Amino acid sequence: MSTLFIGPACVTCIGQDGQVTTLAANGAVYVMFAALALVFTCIVAVVIAFARRAKRYAASQAAGTDLDSLL
Repeated sequence: MSTLFIGPACVTCIGQDGQVTTLAANGAVYVMFAALALVFTCIVAVVIAFARRAKRYAASQAAGTDLDSLL
């Protein structure tokens, strides 16, 4: 067994390639990867939104304007 690439679901533990259980396990792993990617993308989007909002707030404070004009 090559240690350079281990597939999503180990054939030794689950079964041979092409079996229904192996395909289902691989599908479940891919769904979990997609869910994890979605969560990380949302976290990054929130961080970027907060950074932009903080930058806009700092600019308004430096210019002496109120926050109502930014909305």
